[in-house]
Amino acid sequence: RAVERERQHLALAGGVVPRHRADVRLGVELLARVAHHRADRLDRALRAANSDPEIAVTAACSVVESVCRSILVELKVDFPAKQDISSLYRAVREPLGLDPMKEGLAIEIVNDVKAVLSGLVTAVQGIGSLRTHVGGAHGKEKGFRRIDARIAKLAIHSASAIALFIIETWQIRH
Repeated sequence: RAVERERQHLALAGGVVPRHRADVRLGVELLARVAHHRADRLDRALRAANSDPEIAVTAACSVVESVCRSILVELKVDFPAKQDISSLYRAVREPLGLDPMKEGLAIEIVNDVKAVLSGLVTAVQGIGSLRTHVGGAHGKEKGFRRIDARIAKLAIHSASAIALFIIETWQIRH
């Protein structure tokens, strides 16, 4: 059901959502649109970082979530029970083969790549935690202390790198 709802959501957003894997070109077009949508949302988030850093953090998190959902839809993988950024990222890691041991890398760089991929997990968790604690989705109480725009921009740029890496990995593997 969640996958079907996401197909409907993507279709309403102007995406072409393939129902069958037979037409891979449609899947590539879908991800191209997701990538373009991701870039638009990140650009808006960067513009908002100085004036409303909390909303910018929420947007950064949403971009990674959207990319992960789109990949899961395309791969016909059910969404995880908990649909937060960490769970969604975890759900795409296995089908995309984000394991340095499976990459066919030279043995001397396997640990280096593993460290970078672990950094992505840490960044995903940090973006999700920022959204929970200071994001604009939960409202603001009296005396709320704004976060620094630099932190919002860090979350945005991190989300951009993560989303691009996921999209590029999908394109290479599918």
